[in-house]
Amino acid sequence: MTVEFKLYEKQQRAIMSAANEILYGGAAGSGKSYMMRVLAIVLCMEVPNIKVFLFRRMYKELYINHVYSPDGFLRMLKPFMDAGDVTFNKSDGVFNFWNGAQIYLCHAQHESDINQYLGAEIHVLLIDEATQFTEKMIRFIRTRVRLGGLDIPPQWRSKLPKIIYGTNPGGVSHSYFKRGFVVHGEGHVFKAPLNDGGMTREYVPARSKDNKIMLRNDPNYDQRILGLGDDRLANAYLEGDWDLEEGAAFIVTGK
Repeated sequence: MTVEFKLYEKQQRAIMSAANEILYGGAAGSGKSYMMRVLAIVLCMEVPNIKVFLFRRMYKELYINHVYSPDGFLRMLKPFMDAGDVTFNKSDGVFNFWNGAQIYLCHAQHESDINQYLGAEIHVLLIDEATQFTEKMIRFIRTRVRLGGLDIPPQWRSKLPKIIYGTNPGGVSHSYFKRGFVVHGEGHVFKAPLNDGGMTREYVPARSKDNKIMLRNDPNYDQRILGLGDDRLANAYLEGDWDLEEGAAFIVTGK
Protein backbone atom coordinates (compact mmCIF):
# COMPACT_ATOMS: atom_id res chain seq x y z
CA MET A 1 0.00 0.00 0.00
CA THR A 2 1.26 3.48 -0.87
CA VAL A 3 0.11 6.97 0.02
CA GLU A 4 1.10 10.32 -1.45
CA PHE A 5 1.64 13.51 0.53
CA LYS A 6 2.10 16.79 -1.30
CA LEU A 7 4.65 19.22 0.05
CA TYR A 8 5.87 22.51 -1.32
CA GLU A 9 9.54 23.43 -1.64
CA LYS A 10 10.12 24.97 1.81
CA GLN A 11 8.48 22.02 3.57
CA GLN A 12 10.63 19.58 1.60
CA ARG A 13 13.72 21.59 2.45
CA ALA A 14 12.98 21.39 6.17
CA ILE A 15 12.41 17.63 6.01
CA MET A 16 15.50 16.84 3.92
CA SER A 17 17.87 19.34 5.54
CA ALA A 18 21.36 18.06 6.25
CA ALA A 19 21.06 19.68 9.68
CA ASN A 20 19.91 17.76 12.72
CA GLU A 21 18.12 20.71 14.37
CA ILE A 22 15.84 22.85 12.19
CA LEU A 23 13.72 25.89 12.87
CA TYR A 24 10.87 25.99 10.37
CA GLY A 25 9.53 29.29 11.58
CA GLY A 26 7.64 32.30 10.45
CA ALA A 27 4.24 33.09 9.07
CA ALA A 28 0.90 31.69 10.16
CA GLY A 29 -0.71 29.39 7.62
CA SER A 30 2.61 28.17 6.22
CA GLY A 31 1.95 24.46 6.70
CA LYS A 32 4.25 23.88 9.68
CA SER A 33 2.04 21.37 11.47
CA TYR A 34 1.22 19.40 8.33
CA MET A 35 4.89 19.14 7.40
CA MET A 36 5.63 17.66 10.82
CA ARG A 37 2.92 15.04 10.42
CA VAL A 38 4.22 14.05 6.99
CA LEU A 39 7.75 13.64 8.32
CA ALA A 40 6.53 11.59 11.28
CA ILE A 41 4.58 9.23 9.02
CA VAL A 42 7.31 8.86 6.39
CA LEU A 43 9.96 8.08 8.99
CA CYS A 44 7.73 5.54 10.73
CA MET A 45 7.17 3.79 7.42
CA GLU A 46 10.82 3.74 6.42
CA VAL A 47 12.62 3.25 9.75
CA PRO A 48 11.44 0.25 11.80
CA ASN A 49 11.23 0.84 15.57
CA ILE A 50 11.78 4.59 15.32
CA LYS A 51 10.22 6.71 18.07
CA VAL A 52 8.86 10.09 16.95
CA PHE A 53 7.70 12.48 19.68
CA LEU A 54 5.38 15.32 18.67
CA PHE A 55 4.93 18.03 21.29
CA ARG A 56 2.48 20.86 21.68
CA ARG A 57 2.07 22.83 24.89
CA MET A 58 -1.66 22.20 25.39
CA TYR A 59 -3.35 18.77 25.24
CA LYS A 60 -6.53 20.06 23.61
CA GLU A 61 -4.68 21.94 20.86
CA LEU A 62 -2.50 18.89 20.24
CA TYR A 63 -5.50 16.72 19.40
CA ILE A 64 -7.56 19.35 17.60
CA ASN A 65 -4.67 20.29 15.34
CA HIS A 66 -2.86 17.00 14.78
CA VAL A 67 -5.41 14.22 15.22
CA TYR A 68 -8.93 15.38 14.38
CA SER A 69 -8.33 18.16 11.84
CA PRO A 70 -9.37 17.51 8.19
CA ASP A 71 -5.73 16.77 7.34
CA GLY A 72 -4.80 15.29 10.72
CA PHE A 73 -3.26 11.92 11.50
CA LEU A 74 -6.56 10.02 11.44
CA ARG A 75 -7.27 11.18 7.90
CA MET A 76 -3.68 10.80 6.70
CA LEU A 77 -3.33 7.29 8.11
CA LYS A 78 -6.84 6.03 7.34
CA PRO A 79 -5.86 3.53 4.58
CA PHE A 80 -3.27 1.95 6.88
CA MET A 81 -5.57 1.92 9.88
CA ASP A 82 -8.35 0.33 7.81
CA ALA A 83 -5.89 -2.38 6.75
CA GLY A 84 -4.75 -2.94 10.34
CA ASP A 85 -1.19 -1.81 9.61
CA VAL A 86 -1.45 1.17 11.99
CA THR A 87 -3.39 1.38 15.24
CA PHE A 88 -4.09 4.34 17.50
CA ASN A 89 -4.04 3.93 21.27
CA LYS A 90 -6.03 7.00 22.24
CA SER A 91 -5.53 6.59 25.99
CA ASP A 92 -1.74 6.61 25.59
CA GLY A 93 -1.68 8.98 22.62
CA VAL A 94 0.41 6.63 20.48
CA PHE A 95 0.19 5.59 16.85
CA ASN A 96 1.68 2.10 16.47
CA PHE A 97 3.00 0.98 13.07
CA TRP A 98 3.32 -2.58 11.81
CA ASN A 99 7.14 -2.40 11.92
CA GLY A 100 7.44 -1.29 15.54
CA ALA A 101 7.69 2.42 14.77
CA GLN A 102 5.65 4.76 16.95
CA ILE A 103 4.42 8.36 17.02
CA TYR A 104 3.93 9.71 20.54
CA LEU A 105 1.59 12.67 21.03
CA CYS A 106 2.97 14.70 23.92
CA HIS A 107 2.10 17.86 25.81
CA ALA A 108 3.58 19.79 28.71
CA GLN A 109 1.29 22.58 29.85
CA HIS A 110 3.34 23.37 32.94
CA GLU A 111 7.10 23.71 32.96
CA SER A 112 7.43 20.87 35.47
CA ASP A 113 5.43 18.53 33.19
CA ILE A 114 8.47 18.13 30.96
CA ASN A 115 10.13 16.03 33.69
CA GLN A 116 7.87 13.07 32.90
CA TYR A 117 9.98 12.52 29.76
CA LEU A 118 13.22 12.14 31.71
CA GLY A 119 13.63 8.49 30.70
CA ALA A 120 12.49 8.86 27.10
CA GLU A 121 14.66 7.87 24.14
CA ILE A 122 13.57 10.25 21.39
CA HIS A 123 14.86 9.59 17.89
CA VAL A 124 12.91 12.42 16.26
CA LEU A 125 11.58 15.42 18.19
CA LEU A 126 8.92 17.66 16.66
CA ILE A 127 7.81 20.70 18.67
CA ASP A 128 4.82 22.58 17.30
CA GLU A 129 4.36 26.22 18.32
CA ALA A 130 7.81 25.96 19.86
CA THR A 131 8.01 29.56 21.12
CA GLN A 132 5.19 28.73 23.54
CA PHE A 133 7.64 26.45 25.38
CA THR A 134 10.12 28.07 27.71
CA GLU A 135 13.83 27.95 26.92
CA LYS A 136 14.31 25.68 29.94
CA MET A 137 11.77 23.21 28.56
CA ILE A 138 13.37 23.24 25.11
CA ARG A 139 16.85 22.67 26.49
CA PHE A 140 15.70 19.80 28.72
CA ILE A 141 13.68 17.83 26.18
CA ARG A 142 16.52 18.16 23.66
CA THR A 143 18.72 16.12 26.02
CA ARG A 144 16.37 13.17 25.51
CA VAL A 145 17.10 13.09 21.76
CA ARG A 146 19.39 10.14 21.11
CA LEU A 147 19.56 7.19 18.74
CA GLY A 148 20.49 4.40 21.15
CA GLY A 149 20.59 1.12 19.25
CA LEU A 150 18.24 2.17 16.44
CA ASP A 151 19.13 0.55 13.11
CA ILE A 152 18.94 3.36 10.56
CA PRO A 153 18.48 2.71 6.83
CA PRO A 154 21.16 4.29 4.60
CA GLN A 155 18.86 7.01 3.18
CA TRP A 156 18.27 8.43 6.67
CA ARG A 157 21.63 7.71 8.32
CA SER A 158 23.03 11.25 8.01
CA LYS A 159 19.71 12.91 8.90
CA LEU A 160 19.01 11.32 12.26
CA PRO A 161 18.56 12.17 15.05
CA LYS A 162 16.39 15.11 14.04
CA ILE A 163 14.66 17.98 15.78
CA ILE A 164 12.23 20.30 14.04
CA TYR A 165 10.71 23.34 15.69
CA GLY A 166 7.67 24.81 13.97
CA THR A 167 6.53 28.18 15.23
CA ASN A 168 5.46 31.74 14.64
CA PRO A 169 7.49 34.67 16.00
CA GLY A 170 6.57 35.82 19.47
CA GLY A 171 6.05 33.84 22.65
CA VAL A 172 8.13 33.21 25.74
CA SER A 173 11.15 31.76 23.90
CA HIS A 174 11.08 34.13 20.91
CA SER A 175 14.52 35.56 21.64
CA TYR A 176 16.03 32.08 22.15
CA PHE A 177 15.06 30.98 18.66
CA LYS A 178 15.92 34.33 17.13
CA ARG A 179 19.49 34.33 18.43
CA GLY A 180 19.95 30.58 18.01
CA PHE A 181 18.66 30.31 14.43
CA VAL A 182 17.25 33.40 12.75
CA VAL A 183 20.23 35.74 13.16
CA HIS A 184 22.43 33.19 11.39
CA GLY A 185 20.41 33.63 8.21
CA GLU A 186 18.77 31.09 5.96
CA GLY A 187 20.09 28.70 3.37
CA HIS A 188 23.08 27.22 5.20
CA VAL A 189 23.88 24.71 7.92
CA PHE A 190 25.89 25.77 10.95
CA LYS A 191 26.90 24.23 14.26
CA ALA A 192 25.38 25.31 17.56
CA PRO A 193 27.76 26.02 20.45
CA LEU A 194 28.37 23.15 22.85
CA ASN A 195 26.55 24.97 25.65
CA ASP A 196 23.46 25.01 23.41
CA GLY A 197 23.45 21.36 22.37
CA GLY A 198 26.19 21.34 19.72
CA MET A 199 23.94 20.05 16.92
CA THR A 200 24.04 21.17 13.31
CA ARG A 201 21.31 23.73 12.63
CA GLU A 202 19.40 25.36 9.80
CA TYR A 203 16.81 28.10 9.73
CA VAL A 204 14.12 27.58 7.09
CA PRO A 205 11.71 30.53 6.87
CA ALA A 206 8.07 29.50 6.68
CA ARG A 207 5.84 31.94 4.80
CA SER A 208 2.13 31.64 4.10
CA LYS A 209 2.56 32.67 0.45
CA ASP A 210 4.49 29.43 -0.10
CA ASN A 211 1.45 27.38 0.95
CA LYS A 212 -0.30 27.18 -2.41
CA ILE A 213 -3.08 24.92 -1.15
CA MET A 214 -4.14 27.30 1.60
CA LEU A 215 -3.92 30.30 -0.74
CA ARG A 216 -6.24 28.53 -3.14
CA ASN A 217 -8.72 27.33 -0.52
CA ASP A 218 -8.73 30.45 1.66
CA PRO A 219 -7.35 33.43 -0.29
CA ASN A 220 -8.57 35.97 2.27
CA TYR A 221 -6.88 34.41 5.29
CA ASP A 222 -4.40 37.30 5.51
CA GLN A 223 -7.28 39.68 6.22
CA ARG A 224 -8.04 37.81 9.44
CA ILE A 225 -4.41 38.20 10.48
CA LEU A 226 -4.61 41.93 9.81
CA GLY A 227 -7.61 41.96 12.15
CA LEU A 228 -5.36 41.27 15.13
CA GLY A 229 -5.32 45.02 15.72
CA ASP A 230 -1.54 45.09 16.24
CA ASP A 231 0.37 46.00 13.08
CA ARG A 232 3.71 44.62 14.26
CA LEU A 233 2.22 41.33 15.38
CA ALA A 234 0.15 41.04 12.19
CA ASN A 235 3.28 41.61 10.10
CA ALA A 236 5.15 39.00 12.09
CA TYR A 237 2.39 36.46 11.43
CA LEU A 238 2.01 37.39 7.76
CA GLU A 239 5.65 37.73 6.77
CA GLY A 240 7.43 35.69 9.41
CA ASP A 241 9.12 38.81 10.74
CA TRP A 242 11.23 38.00 13.83
CA ASP A 243 11.94 41.66 14.67
CA LEU A 244 9.39 41.47 17.43
CA GLU A 245 9.74 41.86 21.16
CA GLU A 246 9.79 38.63 23.12
CA GLY A 247 6.38 37.74 24.48
CA ALA A 248 4.52 40.00 22.05
CA ALA A 249 2.26 37.20 20.87
CA PHE A 250 -0.25 34.85 22.50
CA ILE A 251 1.54 33.13 25.34
CA VAL A 252 0.60 29.97 27.23
CA THR A 253 1.77 29.97 30.83
CA GLY A 254 1.50 27.52 33.67
CA LYS A 255 2.24 27.51 37.37
